[in-house]
Amino acid sequence: MINYLKLYAIRKSDGRKLASCFLIIRILNSWKNTVPKFKQRVYEAQLVENNAPDTLVIRVEATNEEDYGPNAQLTYHLIGNDLASVKNSIDQQSYSILNTYSNGLFQIKSDSGEIYVKRVLNREQNDFYTLNVIAIDNGNVKRMSDIC
Repeated sequence: MINYLKLYAIRKSDGRKLASCFLIIRILNSWKNTVPKFKQRVYEAQLVENNAPDTLVIRVEATNEEDYGPNAQLTYHLIGNDLASVKNSIDQQSYSILNTYSNGLFQIKSDSGEIYVKRVLNREQNDFYTLNVIAIDNGNVKRMSDIC
């Protein structure tokens, strides 16, 4: 919603109008708080065997296009397959279940969505990894994305 307001500067002594201007006010809906959405449903990456530790694997990205302020600020988390426990954890604002799934192999930077491999991977031990990532906004009422 946009409102227009005309402001006047008036001399107090004689009431003479000195200047005026229009002020445009855009009112944002702070209550809207939409659910974060990932830009892609599935992200894929490949790593060379015997990679260096702390190698960037991929960057995931979600947005809250209709939100602003804390509601638009997102944090990223690696999770396991138990989405119900994650939702309950978020509702209770207890984040201990988040970022525990990766068994020390992967780490996500919560502010950027960058996923790094923490150790050297060996294709003979495991040639495929699936990671579940969620994005959570920082609003008073936390909103969580679907799993990516």
